Amino acid sequence: MVQSRKKVVEASELLLEIGCEELPPLFLRELYHNGTNFLADYLQPKGVKVGKSDVYLTSRRIVYLLQGLTLDLEILEQEIQGPPWHIAFDEKGKPTVAAKGFAKKLGRPLKNLYSKNTLKGKYLCGKVRWKGDLRTLFQSALPDFILSLAGLYPRRMRWGEEQISFLRPIHWILCLLDEYPLRFTVGSVRSGVRTRGHRYASPGWISIRNPQDYFVKIKKSDVMLASPSDDSQDAGIRLSLQGEKTGRWWDWTESLQFEYEYPSVAEAQFPEKFNVLPSEVVRMVIQKQMHCVPELKGDETLTNRFTFIADGPKSDADLKIIRKGYEKLAVARLTDALYFYEKDLKKPLAERVDDLRGILFLEGFGSLYDKTQRLKQLANVVNQHLKEPVHAEILERAGQLCRADQATYMVREITDLEGVMGKIYALKSGESPEISQAVWESYLPKGALDRVPKTTPGIVLSLADKIDNLLCYFSTDIRPSGTRDPLGFRRNVMGILRILDENRMDFPLRKCLENCSATVQIGANKIPEIKFFFNQRLENYLRESAPPHRYNFGKYPGEYQGALHANQLEHDVVQAALAHGFENPYYAIRSGVFLQVLKNSFLKGNMPLFGNLVRVGVRIHNIYLQGLSFDVVPSLDLAYDRDFYVHKVYQIYQSLNEERQKFLKCSPDDDSFYRYFCAFTSDRLQMMDTFFDKVLVMHEDPRIRSNRIALLGLLDECFQAFGDLTKIVIEKYE
Repeated sequence: MVQSRKKVVEASELLLEIGCEELPPLFLRELYHNGTNFLADYLQPKGVKVGKSDVYLTSRRIVYLLQGLTLDLEILEQEIQGPPWHIAFDEKGKPTVAAKGFAKKLGRPLKNLYSKNTLKGKYLCGKVRWKGDLRTLFQSALPDFILSLAGLYPRRMRWGEEQISFLRPIHWILCLLDEYPLRFTVGSVRSGVRTRGHRYASPGWISIRNPQDYFVKIKKSDVMLASPSDDSQDAGIRLSLQGEKTGRWWDWTESLQFEYEYPSVAEAQFPEKFNVLPSEVVRMVIQKQMHCVPELKGDETLTNRFTFIADGPKSDADLKIIRKGYEKLAVARLTDALYFYEKDLKKPLAERVDDLRGILFLEGFGSLYDKTQRLKQLANVVNQHLKEPVHAEILERAGQLCRADQATYMVREITDLEGVMGKIYALKSGESPEISQAVWESYLPKGALDRVPKTTPGIVLSLADKIDNLLCYFSTDIRPSGTRDPLGFRRNVMGILRILDENRMDFPLRKCLENCSATVQIGANKIPEIKFFFNQRLENYLRESAPPHRYNFGKYPGEYQGALHANQLEHDVVQAALAHGFENPYYAIRSGVFLQVLKNSFLKGNMPLFGNLVRVGVRIHNIYLQGLSFDVVPSLDLAYDRDFYVHKVYQIYQSLNEERQKFLKCSPDDDSFYRYFCAFTSDRLQMMDTFFDKVLVMHEDPRIRSNRIALLGLLDECFQAFGDLTKIVIEKYE
């Protein structure tokens, strides 16, 4: 038991429960698989050591249980950088008002402060130690942690007069440190010691004494918690709902376990005559429309049986009534689907292309037929920018058919089957598997969690479709806001990013976009706006939603090996990488990963070459820009400027540029970045430093001045191949 009058640096357990409206199943799925240590990882930099961390979930609650908590006071000692030394002390060495104010701010005597040499010069610094304990730390940290969970899902909500946003409205927060209640507020909701049971089976408030009391009472209140570390019978019931473990059907099926607080499971069936339907159609009806789980044979084919789930404890009589309702619904929906399927098969897919003339794509940009004609043109443009283009005849045919399924009865009734039915009907019409696959993949990815196309024809058509969408959308007066994106600006940009990133594609996006715009005569004057919007999305992608990026380079096996998650890419590194973002997104992504790994190593004292590279690169860039600001027209004239160091640095440039040309011809991977980085040897960087010490760049002779500025411009291109190095912060601030 935690003593209320004692400074608390140890505790057995922390229980945090967030009670909400029904949470998105895909969010809960992400938290279930990847969020076990989210709270522990959030607290670790704040000095909290956690022995064990678990997460428990239902459709209405998120529960964290941390065990074996201790407060590491050493971690809580922070170094604070104050004013520059020459400002903190006058010429006689006496402290100024700035030094005294800094000491007062830290609450430390001036004699306990010290000097520190940084790359920007000498600074006055001091150390402070946080004076709280576990209680006060949790009370200040947990509100921010709770709100940070919303970052796992692309959509948030505001409700009532709340100033906060979360995935769904928060109704209660339970928080206990052993038996001690932790009091804090999130929006207008104040934490307490009460929770709720099942909404219908056990309504009402339940008081909790300690974390273990919670798990006993919550089970008696007809709530079945799902946890990745739980091997109990309840967990087995939930996991039995997961079904097939392939593709997006697995995503949908697994998410069902999070739609109920107490799943009661039973089987039902439909007539076998519906097995003539494509399995994708049956799955869509049973899973997506009815929220049930189809049963599979050993060879992964469907049977005529499915599992349904009812929320709350149910008797056999209750389940019998519910079963009849589900079976009646399945027959009705599958009958409709069979009717649409048989009617669609009477007409080959190619003959439905003309039917697209009657379906509007976007006001001012024609019908879906018009879009199809543009797609065929744009697919050829995209194809020309690939290092290994696909055969033109395949693109022509796939582009002709890729939106024809929009005119079928099945897709009009079940829009989620777009692309899927296009592939099925293309195969039924005698098209090749390669063309049929491209028809389906041209729609991908449809959302943040959907798969991306993997075949080259599918990639080309999908990129062409999204580029056409962006050119058309930006040519309208509609723009996305913070809460609305009716046309899907963000979805299309994120789709392009994911395709290029997950397929590791070296692709000149800006050049391709400009050529596409010229080809279809749409959006030529919108390219700058598209670039700004695209870079915003790329920054968000790199810092929040990108999948982990693995890296492996160095002179020795495993020297720099691991993976970087989106939240591990720092702001300055992302800004540096954005210099190439619109030009070549995958190049920018790999550049960001490479720079972050080297920066991390540099801050640990293991990579001094990186610090010198950034310092010299920034110096060259700034002096080059300064020269241009004086209206100097760079012109390389080495015959006129005979300075030894000028010619020496030019020789270095020639060597670096030769390596740069090799680097730019390679795919943007770890090895190519590292090989190019190694070209910037310590000797070469030292010679560039000597150049600035020995040579006056802004020479009084205009021709010499112009020559030296031109030389710096050439060197600047070599450095900026990594990104905008001026954005990199190579000092570690606490």
